[in-house]
Amino acid sequence: MGMPALAAQTRLELAELAIGDDERREIVVSCHQIFQQAGAVLWLDRCRRLARSAGLTLGSSRRTGPLTKRETQVVELVGEGLTNADIAARLFLSERTVEAHLRHSYARLGLTTRVALARWAAENIAE
Repeated sequence: MGMPALAAQTRLELAELAIGDDERREIVVSCHQIFQQAGAVLWLDRCRRLARSAGLTLGSSRRTGPLTKRETQVVELVGEGLTNADIAARLFLSERTVEAHLRHSYARLGLTTRVALARWAAENIAE
């Protein structure tokens, strides 16, 4: 994920602990930009929760890069070697829904095999 993203994680955790609202808002906005660039979906979600608690509205969480949030989660689990059934159980989805997310991911990324998708996940999804 890189040093900027790791530094942003630390700053976000500091902001969660307890600092002034003005400083918290500044940290949340800067961390949000870094997490978007890194494609760090889970950290983006955490950042958005903190922003809401501070009364801020950040950009849409629907997409982070070429995939939707849920497609990114599914592809990340493919990269970890999970089967469709395992992914469905982990994300509380049906296998058909997992298959649909995979079809969309293949199309969006221009890939045709699960191995290529797993390789893409390893190179592009940093968590």
